[in-house]
Amino acid sequence: MALVAVAAWRLGAAVIRTRLTMGLMLLGAVVTILLQQPWAFPATLALGGTITAVALRAQRHDSENSSGVPLDNLGISRAVGVLLLMLFFGLLGGLIVARLALDQSWLQLLESFYRTGSLIFGGGQVVLPMLSAEVVEPGWVTEQQFLDGLALMLALPGPLFSFSAYLGAVAGGVPGLLLAFVGLFLPGVLIIYGVLPFWEQLRRYPWVRIALVGVNATAIGLVVGVVFLLWQRADPGTAGAVIALLSFGAVMFFRVPAPLVIVGAGALGWLFSLAGLL
Repeated sequence: MALVAVAAWRLGAAVIRTRLTMGLMLLGAVVTILLQQPWAFPATLALGGTITAVALRAQRHDSENSSGVPLDNLGISRAVGVLLLMLFFGLLGGLIVARLALDQSWLQLLESFYRTGSLIFGGGQVVLPMLSAEVVEPGWVTEQQFLDGLALMLALPGPLFSFSAYLGAVAGGVPGLLLAFVGLFLPGVLIIYGVLPFWEQLRRYPWVRIALVGVNATAIGLVVGVVFLLWQRADPGTAGAVIALLSFGAVMFFRVPAPLVIVGAGALGWLFSLAGLL
């Protein structure tokens, strides 16, 4: 909980600079806490982008005059980009239809993680409420397994998306691990390399940059909402709250590496247990 709170704080400090972006952040947090449905998250991100595109339309001229560093397309042609985007949308639609038509557990797992990976925007922490809705609600992973796996993931190097491998393994063993891992990572790879040949032209449109301001602010709100959800679900009690507070301070203000904080929090939990405080 503390490490996710640190991520929310740092992301917010970098992006939330106006009352409008603060309001969008709060909107994202409220939606995350209240709805907790997969469709709600991308809808809220789209709403945030639309709000800034309308509210900040007067800034479009300034945005149009701003220059950015040209982005290398890595030699990917527009034809290849179109094929990659077609593959992305084809897999998304095909997996959804196949899941509805066929009652196969492996297909349900792959479709859930691929659809989740298709809707992520704003950083790894944003995936947490979506994954929770996808794997805990159907009963593939228990609440405690989800929280334990998250703590383990945060103690290890690498992107938070690797959490999918743990969840897939719990839900379906080694085959589930591979399906979940590929399902969550593949959409982003296809979108990035599919959009890359077009991004230089796309970024010239002022409304795109302005809309991304709202999308980013709302995405940070999703992370803030996750902090409250994790707190509610973990139900830490007095001793757990003390450990969370100390962990937050250690990472945020004293720059203690996350793996050491995880180990230290575990040691504190053991000591509190011996003292009868847990």
